[in-house]
Amino acid sequence: NSLNNSPFMKIHLFILLLFVSFYLVCAQDEDTINNAIYEPVNAVACVRRLYYNGSIGCQSPSSGVSGSLRPILNDEDLNEFIKQPIKSILALSFVYFNRSVLELLLDTKKVQGILVLDDPSFDPLYHFSPASIFPNQPYGLHPESSYEWNPTGQNLIYENFNIPIYAVNASDSYKIANYSRENANNENAPQWGAQLSSFMWATSNSQKCLLRGYCDPVGGETVWGGFHPLDDKKDIIMLITAQDALGFFQQLAPGADAALSGLISTVATLEALGHSNSSEQLFNGNLDKQLLFSLFDVESWGYIGSKKFVQDFENDIKISIQQSRDSRGEDSPLLNTRDTHEGTKKSPLGKISGIINLSQVGHPLDENDPQLYIHQERANTQNNQPLYSALLSAASLEDYPSGVKLLTNVSSETPGIPPSSLMSFLLQQPSLAGVVLADHSGPYTNLDYGSRFDGLLNVNQLLVCDLSTIVARALLLLLDPSTSNTTLLGVNANCSLVSELFVCLAGTYNCSLINQFLPPDDDLPVIPSNYGGVYGYTRIPTEFLNNFLSYTLRNASSGSCNSNKDCESEFSCINSLCVTANVFINDAISPAFSPDRDTYKIVNNSAALPLWTESTWSGITISVFKMENQWVSGMILGIGVAEFFAFLVIFYVALQNYLS
Repeated sequence: NSLNNSPFMKIHLFILLLFVSFYLVCAQDEDTINNAIYEPVNAVACVRRLYYNGSIGCQSPSSGVSGSLRPILNDEDLNEFIKQPIKSILALSFVYFNRSVLELLLDTKKVQGILVLDDPSFDPLYHFSPASIFPNQPYGLHPESSYEWNPTGQNLIYENFNIPIYAVNASDSYKIANYSRENANNENAPQWGAQLSSFMWATSNSQKCLLRGYCDPVGGETVWGGFHPLDDKKDIIMLITAQDALGFFQQLAPGADAALSGLISTVATLEALGHSNSSEQLFNGNLDKQLLFSLFDVESWGYIGSKKFVQDFENDIKISIQQSRDSRGEDSPLLNTRDTHEGTKKSPLGKISGIINLSQVGHPLDENDPQLYIHQERANTQNNQPLYSALLSAASLEDYPSGVKLLTNVSSETPGIPPSSLMSFLLQQPSLAGVVLADHSGPYTNLDYGSRFDGLLNVNQLLVCDLSTIVARALLLLLDPSTSNTTLLGVNANCSLVSELFVCLAGTYNCSLINQFLPPDDDLPVIPSNYGGVYGYTRIPTEFLNNFLSYTLRNASSGSCNSNKDCESEFSCINSLCVTANVFINDAISPAFSPDRDTYKIVNNSAALPLWTESTWSGITISVFKMENQWVSGMILGIGVAEFFAFLVIFYVALQNYLS
């Protein structure tokens, strides 16, 4: 008790209380000041990805960057900055976001970061592709070809930028443009500045970052299946496509023509077959051949989904399949709770008698005379005749509402089939019969491949619907050549479904189909993106496609439900109904990696296998604030010093009074 009441103990308690009070006041003042000074900006960042011997993408230093805003909104702004560069963060209209302008700007060594702004006054004839001129070339059939499939490709996606680059949304773009213009118009006044933070932990290459635990393999999940369990005694006809799209910014990859036109046509084809007069024969497996479909994920990054699928298929192994559930697991907001079991033994590649690959099919060269083309590897002309015959017969059955024509006279200058999932199969078995359907005879007609402009307005939805009808009829002919024209004419795609799928997957996730086939999620983004993700996470489109196809192609149901608990073990609760279907998920991870999710390792260094990884990162933030001039900054510093010494004086006086 004498120690607790001693002046020594009282002094320590008094000092402790003073410093705690001072700390709490300062912390509260700091939050208040930050909220008053910094304005958050709604934007998405370019991130870092790595490969076998380097990295691509963008990042900031670990401490972030701060600088004044400088406008690059017109030619005058651009020329002025090039002539008299000032260290700054650029507010760049997206019409100037191209290779030639970026090289001019970055050569000045004065660019701290770039904010790419929406520009409502842009020229609708402006086209831009950040992808390469031959997408996925190192991983396909023609790695040495000089052909330019993508004539507007600028290869920006694969450049390494050592500055942060953000895309700002429309409303905040207007604000940033005004702030930067205000700076330029009055350089002597206090300037508007920006603070950017997008530090990426991974450096060097995929092998090093995996060893350090600073990255994850690029990957996803392939949705595949059929109408009935595979029969080892019957040959297989495959319908394949890709799920994902490229983009410089992850959240800005709509891929309406590049990915969704083929994907939605595939889904509509399957739905049309499932509701046709031949559906009973399809579900019972009573046709001469059997249909297998596959929606490959992360194809944009080296055909990862199809390469993994082909590896499993070729090796005649048991593929791990996961049947979808309607409620997400607690550990991940996007992962379904699943029942995992082993699928039946799959037939080797030799059992495949033909593959139809739906690629970009929604952007014809002439909207008034839409033409689609059948591409093939020229060495396989004879093997592909049954595929050609079925497709051309189906296309000639009637005059379709869109006026579509299916042609075979592709450009003689092409090296073969365009970049597509079919390449993964032909690399393993070159003689395999397979064709690619596309909206271009030679170079892409989609001049916005891989860009944010490849949106809903870039596709002819009626054309996509008519193609779905043609492909569904062609598949019936391939599965059973004796199918009558009367039966074929009874097979029609649902154009309303096609339109709704485009809206849901390229327009807004706030749509009826998403609400039906995905569980409620307050964190679900409004604007869809079809960018390929990292292994171990289920993308929203993948989960939706799995659930939708499981419901649409269900071969049995057992009553209504609210959750999986209401269903028997082999059934899943989807759209309030207990269903089971031959629709599954296969891991989409490069065969170059071991699929062990705890310790990823590179097990194959072949140049033909993608080694893409994505860096982990600290928080990605962006804010703007008013920068004071030097005189005001000095005054604020002086006031801060004065306040500090005033506190010391007050503390000293109070301590003396207390001790006395």
